[in-house]
Amino acid sequence: MNIYLLRHGETDWNRERRIQGRTDVRMNDTGREQIRRVADVFAGLTADIEVILASPLSRAQESAQIIADRLGYRREDIVTEPLLIERCFGEGEGLTEAERQARYQNTPFGHLYPGMETLEEVLARGRRAFDRMVETYRDKENVLAVCHGAILFAIMSAATDGRIVYWGDQITLKQGNIHLLTYRDGKVEAAQYTEAEPFFQAVEI
Repeated sequence: MNIYLLRHGETDWNRERRIQGRTDVRMNDTGREQIRRVADVFAGLTADIEVILASPLSRAQESAQIIADRLGYRREDIVTEPLLIERCFGEGEGLTEAERQARYQNTPFGHLYPGMETLEEVLARGRRAFDRMVETYRDKENVLAVCHGAILFAIMSAATDGRIVYWGDQITLKQGNIHLLTYRDGKVEAAQYTEAEPFFQAVEI
């Protein structure tokens, strides 16, 4: 099974470096263009995408719809997967980087905000999301999940048993990057595709 993981396109809050979390911020025109380019990448793959999953948030839903339209995949067949929703950042949502630096304690894994989903919780949810994809779609070869930076990290960390570290530097999670988890015989290999290097490169795990 190939599980393609895609971060949604840019929003105005991304551009302003405001933390989004579960605040439902829509993509901007730059984000839509990013995803149209990604859709062209998927259209050029030799393998067909058989299942498209998306977070409930509109920026992920719209990203999934743009790709579905390009691939001739029916929008109504996109599966909304609650486990793919972004990490909740509590009172940190909506704050700029400068505001976060001024108000909240920094840790090796980011800032801590009242009401946020803990690191343990988001990693456990990433594990559940990965396990559900593998179990539910085990008869499919190519699955695409459109989601968000933090939960994407959590899924990759869970799938590799922590060898890809949450917020580590092994992978680049910019908007429009594609990440590939190949699951075979209980083992996982990882690769990523970026605009700077437009081909899938193996990630050492």
